[in-house]
Amino acid sequence: MAWLKTDDDWCFHPKVIPLSLSARGVWFSCATYCAKKASDYITLPEIRIACGGTVSKRLIQELVDAGLWEARTAGFSFHDWYDYQPSKDQQEQRRERDRRRKQ
Repeated sequence: MAWLKTDDDWCFHPKVIPLSLSARGVWFSCATYCAKKASDYITLPEIRIACGGTVSKRLIQELVDAGLWEARTAGFSFHDWYDYQPSKDQQEQRRERDRRRKQ
């Protein structure tokens, strides 16, 4: 199981304050999805999976305009993701340390 690290002041960040509640929900749902796969990148089909259905282009554009997402070929990446979230290698190393410790 992976964990998503979020600051308890996230909703008060200047980039987040103007977002609609729906855009915040899209960000959070997609962030948990990305935390699980240990990647900062998400495609449109994955956005639909993470959010349980179609997500409007307007909501996605809100996140891009706010600087929380960056448009990439066929998808989006989270801005500064690896400043806060562990990489796949870091997650695997932690799991291996935990496995050895528990033996």
